[in-house]
Amino acid sequence: MTTDQRIENLEKGLASARRFNRWLLAAVGLALGIWILAGTVGPRTVEGQAEPKAVAETRRRLNAEIDLDFEKTSLDNVLKYINEAQQGLNIVIDPDIAAGGVDLSTRVVDLKVKRISVQGVLDTILEFR
Repeated sequence: MTTDQRIENLEKGLASARRFNRWLLAAVGLALGIWILAGTVGPRTVEGQAEPKAVAETRRRLNAEIDLDFEKTSLDNVLKYINEAQQGLNIVIDPDIAAGGVDLSTRVVDLKVKRISVQGVLDTILEFR
């Protein structure tokens, strides 16, 4: 296999990983959105009124800063750690991800950050941006 062929294979793999990560972040975001909506039954927020307590609490947890130091750690363990560190955030992985043949335990993360928001971590490890 030539160097050009290897580079082409790596680029295809990287593109595939980025598509997966965008899909995973969308699934996690959808699960968080459903969780937020489930806790906000009642009247909608009217301009000038405070947002529902569940929405404010979720926003606070997503904006909370944390320090992380992961080396070759599986993505599912990183998400479990964040879930435990931010009690009440309830990160839920859509079962369709596993049904689609994606094993989060085989996807590894190398990440060392200080004072980054939980939302920033999710954006980073799932390469949403």
